Amino acid sequence: MATFNINEVARRVQYTSTGQTSHTFNFQVNAASEIQVYQNDTLLTESVQYNTTLNSDGTGTITFINTSGSGGTNYTLSSGDIITIIGDLPLSRTTAFSSASAITGSTLDTEYDNVLIRQQQLKEMMDRSVQLKPTTPRTVTGTGTNGPIHFPYSTT
Repeated sequence: MATFNINEVARRVQYTSTGQTSHTFNFQVNAASEIQVYQNDTLLTESVQYNTTLNSDGTGTITFINTSGSGGTNYTLSSGDIITIIGDLPLSRTTAFSSASAITGSTLDTEYDNVLIRQQQLKEMMDRSVQLKPTTPRTVTGTGTNGPIHFPYSTT
């Protein structure tokens, strides 16, 4: 449950490894399960390949696990590996308000925070997508010269 302000930051951070074992992220999450971590293009598993430590403001650090000294596996990165940490709050709702039920400020804050976090996630994805320039003479609703755009794009 969020008890902090939601910063206007990208919900994705990327690093090129120089052999360090931990990386920070400055976007807020409610729980460690609300991030995805990639090593190059491989999605990693929390508590298996890395651990997450959250700060009181919802930001945090991921640390790669190395249990090779006790016969386990070393998941630390090689120099040059790309690490991507991205917000992944599920698109679901956990609170339902019923008639005559007590609605607290904390519950409302959490719901509003989660809506904003999901909007930031969508913006982050859209910012990485292929987009038409704003002046493109076409709308994305309707039919004819309007409607969905399929690639390859044609101005007709």
